[in-house]
Amino acid sequence: MNRPKLSESVRGVLDRRRFLIAAGTLLLAPAYAQERREPARFASALPISGSALEGIPVSTPEAQGFDSARLAAMTRFIESTSEPTFSMMIARNGHIVYEMLAGDLPRDAAHYLMSVTKSLTSAITGAAIDRSLIASEDQPIGELLPNELFGSPENLEDKRRITVRQVLNMSALDVPHIVGNTDPEARKNYSGWVEAKNRVRYALAQRKVHQPMGVMNYTDLNCSLMNGIIHYRSRKTALDFANEHLFSRMGFRNQEWMGQDPEGIELGGYGLRLRPLDMLKFGQLYLQRGSWNGQSLLNPAWIDKAYVSQVSPRHDMRYFYSGYSNYWWHGRHRGAKNIMASGWKGQRISVFPDENLVVTHTGVIENLEARYYDELISRHVLYAMRGSSLPENPAAFGDLLAALGRIREKDLRLDAVEPRMRPEARNKEKRKPWRA
Repeated sequence: MNRPKLSESVRGVLDRRRFLIAAGTLLLAPAYAQERREPARFASALPISGSALEGIPVSTPEAQGFDSARLAAMTRFIESTSEPTFSMMIARNGHIVYEMLAGDLPRDAAHYLMSVTKSLTSAITGAAIDRSLIASEDQPIGELLPNELFGSPENLEDKRRITVRQVLNMSALDVPHIVGNTDPEARKNYSGWVEAKNRVRYALAQRKVHQPMGVMNYTDLNCSLMNGIIHYRSRKTALDFANEHLFSRMGFRNQEWMGQDPEGIELGGYGLRLRPLDMLKFGQLYLQRGSWNGQSLLNPAWIDKAYVSQVSPRHDMRYFYSGYSNYWWHGRHRGAKNIMASGWKGQRISVFPDENLVVTHTGVIENLEARYYDELISRHVLYAMRGSSLPENPAAFGDLLAALGRIREKDLRLDAVEPRMRPEARNKEKRKPWRA
């Protein structure tokens, strides 16, 4: 059937109507798309409201240059391990791209950080220097601690020239480290420190290193000296000082510092509990050279010092670590420049400035933990990073979400984990107030 021909005037009216409809559609399209826009997706099995976690934007892995297929392989590797991994987070370019929380652990549970605490003590020291509580790393501890803690004029004369730099770089006290040490005398000495009424006084009674700033002498007692300095100079516990100048300003929640001595002094070397998200924030603070939400919380020069090794790691640690500075390790991960907060049994915060990357990890890895973490970083995280951005891959992203979902169903056997290591939102100990 032939259509009737339209007159020129009718055709003109129809053409004008089509133009107006098309123009209106183009004008309305952005608003329509905005109404239908879904929250930004990232690799997590936990729900999220909006497009950020506590102010940190989230993103698909591909948008930040990560291959979801390779992150899925990493997640299956974690799933296959017999020892419990509690959490892992990855952020690049200021965007969270990966969040793994095992079992039914909630985001708000705080995790026991072991010696990752030392790197936070380093940050607290930087904040104290910024406020002139400490003049510099080269100030002697004899000018910073009460004389009576040294016990005698002879001991004061022997120890007073030890510098903050030596304390921060495991080059002050000649005390054997306790982890893996079966020597009865070493264990007795360490127990005496743990049970001391004032651990700073106990630490000051130990032998000093006679050739400082050579090979490190790793011991938690050095950190007692550093926390003692914060305690006595600020007239606050180290946690209260950290909460005031760092943690509260970054939105930390449920943080706890376990193991105060009877006089309220923090352990220094370990004891902090933080949420994985707050661990990530701390790594991001260092990546951003002390800046947080447009405010300077730490001097950039203090951050930069963490990247310049000041003391050589012990010979038995050099396979995985190339340097050490101010309670931060330098990992060997495929030669990538980094600083690492490293804690026993798999607690880690890694910062890679050239890749604009932060990685965190918690768990109870009893066997070959350094090798395990190096494999995660070198063979999985860095391998999965393939550029500044990649095309979205919905199929691979779906596989990644499925792998993360399976880990949420994993039985963590927390009853078999020592109480301090079990992630929980509540505090585990009653706090002691600051005492002179």
